[in-house]
Amino acid sequence: MKKTTTALALAMSAGLATSALARPNFPEVEPNETKGQATMVVGMAPGDTLSGNSTGTSTTVAGAASADTFLIKVAPAPLGLYRNRLVITTTGTAGHSGSIRGLNQVAAAQAPWLPGMVIGTPGVTDTTIQTSSATSTPPRFNQWYGFGKEEEIYYRVTGTASTTSDYLVTLEQLPIAPTPIASTFAPGDITITTLGQGHSSDTDIHVYDANFNPIVGSSNDDEAAAAVSGVPGATGATLQSALKRSYAPGTYYLAIGSFNTCNNLPSPSDDDFRTGAILDFPNALATSSTATNVNVAFSISDGVVTTPVPSTRAGIFDINWYSFTVGGVVGACCVPTTLTCVETSAGNCSILGGTYNGDGSTCATANCPTPGACCLPDGSCIQALPAACTAQNGTYQGNSVQCGSVQCPQPA
Repeated sequence: MKKTTTALALAMSAGLATSALARPNFPEVEPNETKGQATMVVGMAPGDTLSGNSTGTSTTVAGAASADTFLIKVAPAPLGLYRNRLVITTTGTAGHSGSIRGLNQVAAAQAPWLPGMVIGTPGVTDTTIQTSSATSTPPRFNQWYGFGKEEEIYYRVTGTASTTSDYLVTLEQLPIAPTPIASTFAPGDITITTLGQGHSSDTDIHVYDANFNPIVGSSNDDEAAAAVSGVPGATGATLQSALKRSYAPGTYYLAIGSFNTCNNLPSPSDDDFRTGAILDFPNALATSSTATNVNVAFSISDGVVTTPVPSTRAGIFDINWYSFTVGGVVGACCVPTTLTCVETSAGNCSILGGTYNGDGSTCATANCPTPGACCLPDGSCIQALPAACTAQNGTYQGNSVQCGSVQCPQPA
């Protein structure tokens, strides 16, 4: 059975030892090769550390060459969004590797999504969600996002024949402010998609409610065909994302990352890829992607207003977060540029350059200006509102008059 150094201050450099001793340390307790044997860590706070010794990767035989598995429960924090990191350091040869563990999932049968539809089923097989990188900055860190809800994760450290010195793993925590999306969207069906946004990145999206609870079924890895996803133009042939769901008035949070981005909820039935690995416990979100500077631009649309959102995943394991608002009141909006009436929020009507008819009004009763025939100087006829006709030096023929029923004067 391997032992961790008891006098940690002697094993680490003077500066590092001072930092380590300033906060509680949780040493590994053997055997801890598997999840079932994991060393329990309760209430780990920023600055707290894990310590241990590993010169191998075995999950079957305890000893110096075995993996070290921890079940970490983070200390509570005010409700919000936090980026958490576990960073490995050592005074000896660098070479330890960290990983966030998860589970496989059993896929739900593919079908269009309806409220109450089933999602997949969590499996029982231990799966790697994320593996640290020796070339990241800082090197050898793992990262996930939480909400101050004492999230739990399984974390594992492995070593090599040369990593004979003890390792130290420090928890870092950074509050994150989601980026607000300016538009206010009308209640009902809203589509979030990375299709047609100028890139072909393999994206993954998840939607949370105002209390940072994941909404069951509100995630998408790969877009399914339009017949399944309900998203026009979706083919099921790409690795991009398309999610159409109905939203009540309120504030929502959108997480967008690269494959595989996951929480503990299996995939919904209208996802084209429904066997991705998931986390063991709620209240955490992580991605496996080590790619940097990835274009993950998306658009969000309520069917009336479509708002494109530029977005770049900058760093390894990063997930970009946004907030959007679904308004509670809609009304009739007369849109002169398209000669149409739509029922949307006052804010969206302003974006469309329309005239808002009041909360609760409908297009059936709205007194929107009616276009009529307009004879232009070149002898042609267009349907236009009076002001638009005059602006083109045309002659307005009357409200609701159709071009087919008039004979415009022809130029000499």
